[in-house]
Amino acid sequence: FKGNFEYAADLWVMETDGENAKRLTFDVINWSSHPSWHPDGRQILYESASTTDKFESFIRSVNIDGTNHRILINNTGDHDRFPCMNPSDTSKIAYHYDPDNWPYFSQIRIYDQISKTNSLLVDNNGWADGPFSFSPDGKMLLWSETENGDEMRLRTMNRTTRAIKTISTAKGEDCLVTGKFDPTGNFIFYLRRSGTAYTEIIRCKSDGSSPAVLYYDNNINCLNVI
Repeated sequence: FKGNFEYAADLWVMETDGENAKRLTFDVINWSSHPSWHPDGRQILYESASTTDKFESFIRSVNIDGTNHRILINNTGDHDRFPCMNPSDTSKIAYHYDPDNWPYFSQIRIYDQISKTNSLLVDNNGWADGPFSFSPDGKMLLWSETENGDEMRLRTMNRTTRAIKTISTAKGEDCLVTGKFDPTGNFIFYLRRSGTAYTEIIRCKSDGSSPAVLYYDNNINCLNVI
């Protein structure tokens, strides 16, 4: 989880019972956020954003014991955000890219750690993309996108055919928060909330059909589903 106990936001891990919390990053300048587990469970990818006047962000990784901090993606002066590693090919990382004029231009890219090259998946003019989730076989990519905070869409892409499908939409006060594939790849879980009025956890099939509300609360404003 992301802690904000000191100057800037840092990353922490803990046991599922809430015990043995450990701080992974110690950075009073950069804001560490949007953590994503490496498929082997031994590393975490995250976004490191500068809080200085020249705002930029890049993708880093760290071992779960707090060692081996590495910069994985750094398009200097621009914004690299929402990292997600392909579970079937860990050399590939999906991420959001935009130059220094967000949110008027954004791209979904795949970074190849072996060749050190980027490939473009989606080029959205005016939409902000991410965070992301791969299906277990790495063939599908899921993300949420928003335009000026007014309209949101939850979408998938078949990485073989490049076909994009809209899973759900929301406007105004209603908000879709990033979804996740389940371990089988057959279902998607995502959050829908309306300001501070209510939060729902919804499950649907991977094609967006058969949505069902699994949890509803009119007192809790959740931010993410893991």
